[in-house]
Amino acid sequence: MSSVLPSSFSWGFDPKIEDNSQQNEQSSKDSSRQHRINQEILANLQSSMGTPMKSKRKHQDEEQEVTPRKNVHNLRKVDKFRVSKKEVSHKRSRVQRIIGQPLPTNRIIEVLDKKNLQHLLTNLINLHPEITHDVYRCAPKPTVSGSIEVLSNKIDVIINNLPYKVDASSEYSYMRVKPLIEDFLNALSDYTLHFLPPVETQPSNSLDFLDQATDLLHKLPNFTKLSNNYFKELAYEQLSHTWCICLKEFIKNPSTTNNAGLLLLINNNWEMKLKKHNEESNNKLESVVEFFKDEISWLDDELNEKDGPSKLANLNNFSPHNSPLHGFKTNLLDNFR
Repeated sequence: MSSVLPSSFSWGFDPKIEDNSQQNEQSSKDSSRQHRINQEILANLQSSMGTPMKSKRKHQDEEQEVTPRKNVHNLRKVDKFRVSKKEVSHKRSRVQRIIGQPLPTNRIIEVLDKKNLQHLLTNLINLHPEITHDVYRCAPKPTVSGSIEVLSNKIDVIINNLPYKVDASSEYSYMRVKPLIEDFLNALSDYTLHFLPPVETQPSNSLDFLDQATDLLHKLPNFTKLSNNYFKELAYEQLSHTWCICLKEFIKNPSTTNNAGLLLLINNNWEMKLKKHNEESNNKLESVVEFFKDEISWLDDELNEKDGPSKLANLNNFSPHNSPLHGFKTNLLDNFR
């Protein structure tokens, strides 16, 4: 081989296989010796630092083992939560669905106040005029006290709306309460017609209503300008005719005989009531007072012919023990209640 290679590649020995194996063995021995030396050096360093390598590696191994376990535990929690959420959603789907619904009509009516209930009925009648007859038939009959309460509230509203710093009888005051006055007078007319015969079958109720309604009309404010008092004076004129009708109806009522109705009027001091109303209205009810005097004079003449002049004079002062109606007075009063 040396004869083949050029002289420049001659290293002074012959390249043989045996020599290569010996060289490999020698290099392995050298590497093992160096490894032992390195191990001794590391051991000395570890002893000097006080931190054993094995314990450090063990701690790292434990961390690597613990960490996956925690992850597995968390995964199990997540899986469990997901399962429970599915179960809850599955249970909810079984519950019947509850949705809102409007109130029944009886609940709507009971929750409404008086003003809204009136507004509801008015709208229904305007939309369906054919139910007016059913409203008359089903509605309870208005009472004297209830009607007077409504009129009294309207008068209070008028008085409360009069200005404080301005004359209550001025033009400005009238314009401020004019709609309220018109509302009161319209209501007064409606209720008065309701308590007249033949709608009202009890003449005593008619007189009772007129007595209280006339008192309310007296409270209506007067104004300086005469034209602003026109509707009030017209109301007095209408009431005067109504008074005469009701008094006549009470006196001529078929349920009373032998002038018992007139005697009851005298006994209840209606003559003085009528005179008082006439004074407060500035003699606008004088025709009513004259009508009542004519009826009394007619009875006075009749009683003077039969029983003497002292009979009528004692009528104003008779008591239940000394009544000219005698035994049928109680029954007669029951008819007018």
